[in-house]
Amino acid sequence: MTEDERCAHEAIRRTINAYNIAGDSRNAALYTPLWAEEAVLEFAGFPPVPSFRCDGGKEIAARTKAWSAEPGKDPSFTKTKFIRHNLTTSLITLTGPDRATARTYFIVMTEIGQDHCGTYDDELVCRDGIWLFARRQIALDWRSPESLFPPL
Repeated sequence: MTEDERCAHEAIRRTINAYNIAGDSRNAALYTPLWAEEAVLEFAGFPPVPSFRCDGGKEIAARTKAWSAEPGKDPSFTKTKFIRHNLTTSLITLTGPDRATARTYFIVMTEIGQDHCGTYDDELVCRDGIWLFARRQIALDWRSPESLFPPL
């Protein structure tokens, strides 16, 4: 692996990590710049959580309008005081000088302990030296029957 490839891998890891830091803290100002303008965000449902798809950075940003870091103020976090996505295995593959794919496993913790887990399948693009999501597909593998994370 060349030095440029190592740097690209580290920058991609930063983008993948920043997604969870921004989401867990409900910080839209950190979340929305992680997406390319033409990005697609897809979530494969897991009963009772429905599937959804957002096309483009504007639709993705619209999903964050109700976010609030204050417990009880964010409609998507009425049952839990915190959520922490823990990233485990991640495989990043550079597919060109400004393109990459990544597959990352995640486990989510709330007050009950392990709340749910799944995978991120990503396509990323490098724009002006910054790696952005061009596509993120989220799939849940398991969800606790006591999950505090509500249907989206």
